[in-house]
Amino acid sequence: WLKDELGIKNGSDRTGKYIKIPYRNRAGEITATRKRYNPKKKPYFKWAKGSKLSFYGLWRLPTMLNYVILVEGESDSQSLWEMGAPALGVPGASNFQSAWCSELADIPKLFLHIEPDQGGQTFRKQMIKNLYDGGYSGEVCTFNLGDYGVKDPSELYIRYGVDAAEMVKKALQKAERIDIKELAEEI
Repeated sequence: WLKDELGIKNGSDRTGKYIKIPYRNRAGEITATRKRYNPKKKPYFKWAKGSKLSFYGLWRLPTMLNYVILVEGESDSQSLWEMGAPALGVPGASNFQSAWCSELADIPKLFLHIEPDQGGQTFRKQMIKNLYDGGYSGEVCTFNLGDYGVKDPSELYIRYGVDAAEMVKKALQKAERIDIKELAEEI
């Protein structure tokens, strides 16, 4: 599935071996390529030359009608897709750009998955600020998967397999609605 449908391939360069992850626009054209190296040594990631950053999963956006889950990274997006959930990946909190909100204009509700660490808090702050600056006008909620003893959707899927889909639904039902205008002004 990762190779055949998502176009993920193996590669290598002077830095080492990596997994090549293509980012596609709504038309399915590759606009960026992320190289994911061994997580035990730096660098963990690099962008291929000429990459134009965007959400990961944009080509799937036309199927996401009622809500979208925003997560940090590709693997959490992929795990949520396997569980039947509409998700887009943000390629790192510091890379999110308020101009990307135009892609979300027709989505009435966003769920931000917040991991239980400092990185999760950074993601939360950056997303709130940029969603507000980008003029996103729909409902925004935050949630986590802490009730299941995991930090993110990928860990949930690895641990619980197909049962994880129901767990995600329950976590979304418990999500906290936030006021991005009020919080952005505080930030």
